[in-house]
Amino acid sequence: MERFNLNNRLLMFAVCTSIEYDLRNFISNNKPVIGLPNDFVEKARTRNSDSTSSSKGTSDEYEILIELDLGDLVSFIIGNHSSFRVNLEEKSKMKKIFDKIIPIRNRVMHSRPLEFADRSTLEEALNIIDKELPKINWKQVKETRKLILENPQQLLMEVKPTVKDDTTKIYHNLPLPEFDDTGFVGRKKEISDLKGLILNKKSQIITIIGNGGIGKTAIAIKCLYDIVDDPEHQDRFDAIVWVSLKTKSLTKGEFINIKGAIHSVEGMYKSLQKSTVEDSDSPVDDILSFMQNFNTLLVIDNLETVTAGEILNFLKSIPDNSKVLITSRSGVGELETRFRLSEMSLKDSEQYFRLLCQYYGLELYKRDKDSLRQLLTEDLYSSPLSIKWFVTSIYFKTDEASLLAHKDNLIHFSMSNIIDKLNSSQKEILHLFLLEGKPLVFGVIDFYMDESTYELAEDINVLQSTSMLDSKSNTYQINSMAKDYLSLYNKPSNDFIKKVSKKRSELSRILQNIQLEKEASPFFAKTIFGNLETDNKKISSFYLKQALQYSADKRWKEAEESVERAREVAPDYFEVYKIKAYINAENMNLYEAIESYRTAVENANEGYEKATVLYLFSIFYRNKMDDYESAYQEILEAEKKLSRFKRDIT
Repeated sequence: MERFNLNNRLLMFAVCTSIEYDLRNFISNNKPVIGLPNDFVEKARTRNSDSTSSSKGTSDEYEILIELDLGDLVSFIIGNHSSFRVNLEEKSKMKKIFDKIIPIRNRVMHSRPLEFADRSTLEEALNIIDKELPKINWKQVKETRKLILENPQQLLMEVKPTVKDDTTKIYHNLPLPEFDDTGFVGRKKEISDLKGLILNKKSQIITIIGNGGIGKTAIAIKCLYDIVDDPEHQDRFDAIVWVSLKTKSLTKGEFINIKGAIHSVEGMYKSLQKSTVEDSDSPVDDILSFMQNFNTLLVIDNLETVTAGEILNFLKSIPDNSKVLITSRSGVGELETRFRLSEMSLKDSEQYFRLLCQYYGLELYKRDKDSLRQLLTEDLYSSPLSIKWFVTSIYFKTDEASLLAHKDNLIHFSMSNIIDKLNSSQKEILHLFLLEGKPLVFGVIDFYMDESTYELAEDINVLQSTSMLDSKSNTYQINSMAKDYLSLYNKPSNDFIKKVSKKRSELSRILQNIQLEKEASPFFAKTIFGNLETDNKKISSFYLKQALQYSADKRWKEAEESVERAREVAPDYFEVYKIKAYINAENMNLYEAIESYRTAVENANEGYEKATVLYLFSIFYRNKMDDYESAYQEILEAEKKLSRFKRDIT
């Protein structure tokens, strides 16, 4: 049969209720001698005393059966299989089928997040259940199966689900999951890590940070429903209160404004007050009072749509017994524990893409491996929203090539709220990445930017917290979607381009001079070695050359500042300490010079580099301190290092 489409959950609801209907009839029609157990009767009474007339002294078994769920019905039949004339083979088949179906039924009926395989598992059961278990009359199941095949629209009109959540002690107003089309796909480690943060007693303010459409809301809902349904964590929270500040949604491949969306902090407080207790004219006081009296997890979704600074005082006032979980494209500062959500892995992206295509009856996933990787990782940024935007747009008859050539709306939706809140220095850092077109180390960024090292570190921290920059192995790289957004909506100015070009030329000239000096005078005190090994050392050597120029003019303070900047860029670079020693010696700071030479020796590589530093250390003892004995010892050590180096290379 063709795959489910339209509204997945409603169709799955119809299948589950059909199976339950036929099982109730099977139990009722066969009327086993033993009757229903007392615990089933009590469960039925508890769930709905009005509909179980047995609570009034009568014993209508079918009314009790109506209040029992699929797990109850199956366990009753299996537990009394001989009374129902179900043999051991049929009992085994029944258990095997319903062990898979019952968890799915519970997720469907209680509005829990669906798993990615739920639809296909239930669809398979719908196809085989009457053949595998022919003793049961599957009349309603067959009718539902026929309607799904021939007229699913009618079935959707007839299904009127009633959701009852009697599975948890935790009060909550969590929204229905928005990933019913595929179920929740992948991110197993992220789910485990995030649940750990939510459940611990340490992290009071947690912010899930990531690009728009990366799946922050989805993973939050998935984790929270897992917690709500886990018996081990029923006592962790008394309440989970959700408020969404989302203002736009993806519908039929287009981004549209949400009617009635909350656009202000005041609106957020009023919405939260309605979900807690309205005791006063002050929403904030009522919310905090509720959180004081009940262990509460307050969830604020899409915080970036308002100014985060407006709620800082509120967050600082959260009672110690309660917590706050935030989803946002940018953080709220020092208060939070940040949980950064990155792009989906290639494996998860491929699985999500395939399931989504199958849901819409498309075969877009049937392409060669390289083409699929290019589409998902480069064109669609491994982002769930981007992938869904692409598939739904194709479904609604948009040409694929045209779609990928015009991603403006997608990129703007995903990035605009972040870029707009950055200051000019932070935007210039991103512009630098656009111009350089490659990952950059901190030293390179520091070289081109006109701000202190401390300010630069703060700006980079902000860019990382908003997922604009990714860091790996001491390098930074601009997020691919951020790069595309800036190229479209916020390009570098001509003045900035010229400034970067001028500094790049200046750096190139200095490095060439350093190389010439090294070849001409390798043992000269001002000669700099190893400067081309890494980008950080290149930048550090630039500042060291600057420091030497200042020291020649006896501008000792400026020289010291340049050396310090070189150290910040490359703290393990031995030349930093060698040049620092030389400048201190020239300024007759003898103790500082000795300490710096010793540090240079420790950091220099064995052989030629270490021998050079020891030689200069010897010159220092002789010329600046008249300490010939120490000078002799250092030159002997230098000779040993150099001799060993020569033996090693031959």
